[in-house]
Amino acid sequence: MERKITKKSQYWQMVRGICILAVIMIHCPSDQNYTDLDYTVWVILRQFINFPVAMFIFLAGYFMTPEKVQGDYKTFLFKRGVRLLLPYLVWSCIYLLKTAIFDGSTLRHIIYALICGKAATPFYYIVVMLQLTIITPWLVRHRKKWVYLITPVYLVIIYTYNIVTGTVPLLYETLFPAWFFFYLFGMDCRSGNIGIGKWMKRINIYWVVIALLISIAEAFILKAVGCADGFVTSQIKCGSFLYAAALALWLWKKKNEFRRKNILSITGDYSYGIFYCHMLILWIVRKVIELVGLNNIWVLNFGLCFILTAVGSFVFVWIVRSLAHKLKCDKVLMLIGF
Repeated sequence: MERKITKKSQYWQMVRGICILAVIMIHCPSDQNYTDLDYTVWVILRQFINFPVAMFIFLAGYFMTPEKVQGDYKTFLFKRGVRLLLPYLVWSCIYLLKTAIFDGSTLRHIIYALICGKAATPFYYIVVMLQLTIITPWLVRHRKKWVYLITPVYLVIIYTYNIVTGTVPLLYETLFPAWFFFYLFGMDCRSGNIGIGKWMKRINIYWVVIALLISIAEAFILKAVGCADGFVTSQIKCGSFLYAAALALWLWKKKNEFRRKNILSITGDYSYGIFYCHMLILWIVRKVIELVGLNNIWVLNFGLCFILTAVGSFVFVWIVRSLAHKLKCDKVLMLIGF
């Protein structure tokens, strides 16, 4: 979710734009009283959009510069840490203040939320990125191929726990092993360390479609064996990871196809800011929709929430950036991630 954009990165900015729109869609209302048909549509839709976090972490690995890490890893850790921590802390305080005003809060909850990325639903991503940042110097210097096994082993633990208990482990999405594969995958796609060229020649859109169908089938199987809905629709499961990996590889194959700057690439440029503010915009949108009584049909509620939140978040980031540039206080943008 980088903020800078150049002509050479238009393609990947488009990918980021699509990913942040998928993130917004994932966070739109799903707490309705479903009919069987509604539930089926919802589960299928979730499998279709279960790629953004994996893709963002893939891109973080892809655009990580090993030379900078090897040259001065302390500077790398400081700069990356500051870029992640400052907006995270600012926005966490904003969301925690909202929670305290409208729902009440305790000091224990505040500390827990700050440490574990629970001030807002998607903030665990920043906690994951901080963990990955800390271990990056080691990865660059000493990484072995066996580290690819870390994510599969972690998945085995998650599946076992879920099947036995019917619930997902606490903070299972916040620990870096869940996403480690995609960070490594991005690094190796950039460097070509794992003979990825052979796979790139074979990959096509049919692979992505097949992986998506596997993800859909797995979701309904997990539901049938009694797994929680949170796990059925989670991005952290074998089918979703297979789908995200196939999609990442296919998009990487297409990376040299130039795309001109458009609304998706601009959305990608704004994606870091949208990441931070969209839950607040979504909260306002939901209140308005409930006020006018349009929240009873989940498809309508879902669609309105997505469109209004996506547009509202984009406009909000654009206004803030424009004002900061006009007032010549661009440093504020780094503080808030815009």
